[in-house]
Amino acid sequence: MAACVASGQTTIKRAASEPHVVDLCHFLVNMGADISGIGTNVLEVTGVKNLSGAHHTIRPDHIEVGTFAILAAVTSSKLTIYPIIKEDLDMILLTLKKFGVNYQIEADKLTIKESKLTAVEKVVTDVWPGFPTDLMAPMIVLATQAEGVTILHDWMYESRMFFVDKLLSMGAKVEIADPHRVLVYGPSKLRGQKLDTPDIRAGIALVIAAIAAHGKSEIDKSELIERGYENIVERLSALGVRIREVS
Repeated sequence: MAACVASGQTTIKRAASEPHVVDLCHFLVNMGADISGIGTNVLEVTGVKNLSGAHHTIRPDHIEVGTFAILAAVTSSKLTIYPIIKEDLDMILLTLKKFGVNYQIEADKLTIKESKLTAVEKVVTDVWPGFPTDLMAPMIVLATQAEGVTILHDWMYESRMFFVDKLLSMGAKVEIADPHRVLVYGPSKLRGQKLDTPDIRAGIALVIAAIAAHGKSEIDKSELIERGYENIVERLSALGVRIREVS
């Protein structure tokens, strides 16, 4: 963003190329920025004097779509999610399919159907277009409901795995192999628990686990979750989840 109005040309190497980054680049171009290489790992930005206003529609968040798809799969529910952009979801849908999740895509709608979950040998995060690290925590919850043993490996961040102790308190069978890998033995009957939210992604994973669990759960620091999932309480309530926010 700074390079758009900086004097001269800026080359950004090893640039992220996730959908939201591409979307931002297109927005800046609509405002008058000169950016080439959009969607690749090398961006060339030639500075312009001024940017102007522009009308731009933000593309659907593939992480949010994936989160709701996992929620439907964990609870064996039918759920239609829209709008979506299919090409943003390729690796997410491939991973869900390996777990036995039934889904259907029509135009810009994704419908998750009732499914019997089976474990997969291994789920590994990767840079785009690989499986996103931001969905590792929800995917661990999904693995707790799949028949068999799944290894989940996030080589990018150690902290992704540190929330599994909360799943253990809910009755999940999870073994921490090292800071980057866990083994999940499923299916497990989860039970409600008082939980503390460590971050956005682990927080929404705990919400999914709480929805699937028997009994009542209380999750602290909900404001962290709402940073990544706008109006999450209202939207889950609209789906029939008995959930409320308390002060």
